[in-house]
Amino acid sequence: MTSPRWATSCAGAVTTSLIKTPASQLMRMVLRAGADVPEHSVPGAITVQCLEGEATVTTPSRACHLATGRLVVLEGGEPHAVHALTDASLLVTILLHTGQPAVQGQRLTHFPDTESPP
Repeated sequence: MTSPRWATSCAGAVTTSLIKTPASQLMRMVLRAGADVPEHSVPGAITVQCLEGEATVTTPSRACHLATGRLVVLEGGEPHAVHALTDASLLVTILLHTGQPAVQGQRLTHFPDTESPP
């Protein structure tokens, strides 16, 4: 489903690397409704924030629905896939060469988590 807002804000938009430094990479991922990013992993911890639309990030143990403003954090090396439920724009941040866990003892964190109390 394409929203009227999408037609003006993302018309012709493509996935783009916005910033890449030795420590991190920031990308805007643009997916059309129904598009899939197959399961893969990256060495560094990542965040995926939904800028607009809706998508699902799936790991072997959990699926997280992302709508505008929602954020998911994954450990480096965590296998994951992405499915666009609607046309979607995602902000992906990858931490490179840190060797530090993204979250303490958790494989996946979902913010804001409306299913769990703070």
